[in-house]
Amino acid sequence: SLIIFFILFFCCATISFAAEEASPVEINGDQVEYSVTDNIVTVTGNVIVKRTGVTLSCDRLEFDRTQNVGIAEGNVVLVRDGSQLTGDKMIYNFTTLKGDFIEAKITSDPFYGAGKTITKVGEKHIILKDGYITTCDLDHPHFKLKSSKVDIYLGDKAVARNVTMVFGKVPVLFL
Repeated sequence: SLIIFFILFFCCATISFAAEEASPVEINGDQVEYSVTDNIVTVTGNVIVKRTGVTLSCDRLEFDRTQNVGIAEGNVVLVRDGSQLTGDKMIYNFTTLKGDFIEAKITSDPFYGAGKTITKVGEKHIILKDGYITTCDLDHPHFKLKSSKVDIYLGDKAVARNVTMVFGKVPVLFL
């Protein structure tokens, strides 16, 4: 038991957990703590989480093994099927592959965007709120379409209403 303690807390730890009828979630980090009573794993430092086709990296993660839900904070990056979501904080269900990003950015060819929240509601459906989308890949895009809500269908289209087209910092068209 002392060897297990040493491995978990003083080395880069790797833990895999399997939810019922789901592929395992592998969690790596500098420090890993496990609460037996709450069935929650807390990981800090260089956190990497992998589940079939999904990779999450962050500074800190609290993972509920019962619900298969992770709350990630600090430099959060989620990569899946060529799309990347980044943000300050994320709540993500590794069973349903759905979740919410706070103060987030999206990269999913041909779209780039940012919003106060980005919600992954389906396998190929993302809702961006209070933000913008563009096809310009610069950090400060030449042009963007601002909207209170944008539905992005990965690999297909983006649908927005009440749109303001902005060139640089100048709004030029209200749709």
